[in-house]
Amino acid sequence: SLADVCELADVIKTRVRSGGVTAVVVTHGTDTIEETAFGLDLLGAANEVPVVVTGAMRSPNQDGPDGPANLHAAIVTALSEQAPGCGVLVVFDEAIHSARWVTKATTHRSWGFSSAPLGPIGWVAEERAVIALRPVAHDVLPRPRRRPQPVPIWQVAPADDLSLLTGLTDAGAPGLVLAGLGGGHVGAQAVERLTAVAARIPVILSTRVSG
Repeated sequence: SLADVCELADVIKTRVRSGGVTAVVVTHGTDTIEETAFGLDLLGAANEVPVVVTGAMRSPNQDGPDGPANLHAAIVTALSEQAPGCGVLVVFDEAIHSARWVTKATTHRSWGFSSAPLGPIGWVAEERAVIALRPVAHDVLPRPRRRPQPVPIWQVAPADDLSLLTGLTDAGAPGLVLAGLGGGHVGAQAVERLTAVAARIPVILSTRVSG
């Protein structure tokens, strides 16, 4: 949950400031690695030492488990002289991704993650991490003062009149993110209803397109 990500960021910062920690590697289930890594990045978890998130696409009881290799590559990356200042990183299948761009791209292949449209920022080879592209620094968000509430994400479909959004607002949703069509669009038949929803709660209109 968002609260877990905030707590993890606090734990990382506390351990680092207590001394003796030069880098942090977080192991994580692959379904929500991108959300956790991005959240940690926004909260400035990697401002003082490198933070790398990794996991496994194949479990230990499957042929060719990738967890040990991913963990090793993550540690190599975290200890690299190039890692500081890059923000939170995600390492999978020897590829180094920026938390800002990484997404899970497959449910069954070992490489697992993509950073479309930019691609990985580096790679691990022969016990060495190479970071060829450095992410642009961004402002750190303040930690929420209250326990974060979950915000629903709605993917718009063709001819969707968004009639079901009223139920979300009636249920007390604190806000809404719409993954719109194309560059972030909804159909004409939905505009009036969306306007009414936006008068009640904050609405962010984005796009379902990755690039």
